[in-house]
Amino acid sequence: MATEIENTSDAIPSGTKTEEKDREITWQELAQHNKSDDAWIGLYGSVYDVSKWGKSHPGGQEVLDLMAGREVTHIFESYHKLATKGLLGSKQVPRVGKLITTEFPLYTGESRFYTVLRTKVEEYFKKKGNKTVRDLSLFNIFNTVFILGGIALFSYFSAYHPGLSFPARMVCALLVGFFHYLSMVHLWHDLSHYCYSDSPSVWSWFGCAGGFFTGHSMDIWRHRHVLGHHIYTNVCGIDPDLGIYKASPAKPLMPYKSKLLGDLVLLPTALQPFLYSFVVIQMQWDDWRSYRNGSMEQMKLNNKNPFAFWVPVVSFWLLRVFLPPLFGEVSFFGALFLFLLSEVTAGNFFGIFSQITHISLEVEWPASRPIPKDWAELQVLTARDYCYDSFLWTYVSGYLNYQVMHHLFPSVAPHYYPELLPILRETVKECNVRHSVVPSFWDAVHDHWEHLKQFQPLLARRGKKKSE
Repeated sequence: MATEIENTSDAIPSGTKTEEKDREITWQELAQHNKSDDAWIGLYGSVYDVSKWGKSHPGGQEVLDLMAGREVTHIFESYHKLATKGLLGSKQVPRVGKLITTEFPLYTGESRFYTVLRTKVEEYFKKKGNKTVRDLSLFNIFNTVFILGGIALFSYFSAYHPGLSFPARMVCALLVGFFHYLSMVHLWHDLSHYCYSDSPSVWSWFGCAGGFFTGHSMDIWRHRHVLGHHIYTNVCGIDPDLGIYKASPAKPLMPYKSKLLGDLVLLPTALQPFLYSFVVIQMQWDDWRSYRNGSMEQMKLNNKNPFAFWVPVVSFWLLRVFLPPLFGEVSFFGALFLFLLSEVTAGNFFGIFSQITHISLEVEWPASRPIPKDWAELQVLTARDYCYDSFLWTYVSGYLNYQVMHHLFPSVAPHYYPELLPILRETVKECNVRHSVVPSFWDAVHDHWEHLKQFQPLLARRGKKKSE
């Protein structure tokens, strides 16, 4: 999947000094420099040394550790102001050489859309007098207490509180699952994007604490979501958040192989909720498998921290499954059933709300290598927004109904999305970029369902062919 870079000299930032014989660096060499004290990153066709920048980096060392050894142009653009580009090639971030190959395909399209949009957004926040776009509102603080309190309270009542009937414990387990889901889209999702406060310590320690409540590893989630999904949105074979689908509307790009079922592309539409039910459990399993293998699918893990991984995850399983039989009034199998009930509930909520914006009618599925479109324009074309005017669906979705805004400005606190929406609408119109929006949540679900139904004739044809 390695890709040659063409005309990279044109992409080198202005003001960067280059030698007559530029050092040529492959992605394999770049990938070897992925430690805190030896960190290189690929940007705009060049390679820069950020080893000495960690202590001065406003986002902290942890962010650079995640990016080290990778080509991260589009993450750099979506997390920094336009002026930050001038830092490249300076004494703080010296240029090493020219990147001549990449591990993953490049976006080769050019557009003024993102520059225009970022300029307008920066001007908007400047006029507002914002010193940060990651500030915690009072609502965010109360919402955090509400969500984490809900998980803790209903976890206690479902598995530990004496005297409750088993049906009452089941209701509490359902509520645990719902609050678990809310924590994923409101807290840990924002922490993974470094937009929950502007403190690197909060991102690190509070993110790690999320494992106690959800059983997920924040480090591996960042590899999955930030490095994978946000750079290669809907790029089949690379985007790990396509997960259970791995297919486009036109044709299956990655059919499943099964000894029992053959080349199954997708389960029949009516059985999709069955897959949603296990999304959260699958992610927990993927965390362990990724940690063991040293990579989250194709994204290699940098600087694995055993303490940050094992302590929260093991504590989660102890508190939810193994300790209730010892300190509560439920058996081991009862505790396991209640645990699965809560995780299935969280899975169904997360599966639906995370998929309807990207697995839908009208969105694009880049299949060419390299990708002949502009990255920022594709962030608009590969997502479908819905129901901006509903506080209910905005809250329940964790602002995922503003999916396009989130992909273009992941470092901006979500409560700013409604304010920035007029700027986005104005700019997509000015730059002639199609922005797909449906008026209601149920319209989004319907289009997601209709997308899935496109595969049924394909399954029928395959079945008929085998019978012949």
